[in-house]
Amino acid sequence: MPGDVECHYQDIMAAGQGMADEKLAAILAEGAPETIDELESWGVEFDREGDGYYTFKSCFASIPRTHVIRGHGEPIVQALIRQIRRCPDIQSLTGVTIIELAKKNGICCGAWGVDSRGKLIYISAGAVILASGGASQAFEKNLNPGDVSGDGYMLAYESGARLVNMEFMQSGIGFSHPLMNIFNGYIWAAHPLLTNSEERVSLKSTYQILCNRIM
Repeated sequence: MPGDVECHYQDIMAAGQGMADEKLAAILAEGAPETIDELESWGVEFDREGDGYYTFKSCFASIPRTHVIRGHGEPIVQALIRQIRRCPDIQSLTGVTIIELAKKNGICCGAWGVDSRGKLIYISAGAVILASGGASQAFEKNLNPGDVSGDGYMLAYESGARLVNMEFMQSGIGFSHPLMNIFNGYIWAAHPLLTNSEERVSLKSTYQILCNRIM
């Protein structure tokens, strides 16, 4: 939403209750509008309503600003793949598992990996970005893919990085059987009444039960 940068920043800081990093919050809020423009230029289609975007009010927001993409993150992934293929200087490696970050004089300069044939390979890099997701597989019951196992945390920690805010794990209510699905914003917006095997509970009671079990 145009002119929403300051409001977005304030919402982040309020939701963080004094624990959010001010600089990172500012970067996120300031970069959001131009990121939407960039994604659209790459071919990502956002849902529209009239002459503008379709947006809704999501968690911790004071106004509607959450945009909608059909297919969730998949169109973004495909757009990024297309952009990478257009850059001849970018080499893409598939089937490689990174096992250790390489350092020289205390500075990360690449990584060691193992390919699908078990061959050890070295990747030299001027900068290393760890984008391996969270660590939800540390929990027996979770709704994330099997590769969200905290590998990036481990690689960073073993290389000497200081990990912070590890207690901030995103928790949500969903189904684990007979199918796996999380309750997204659309479902919560309908204020559903949830039923378990013991009693019928309201949305508020369900949320309180979940918080009590987590705490």
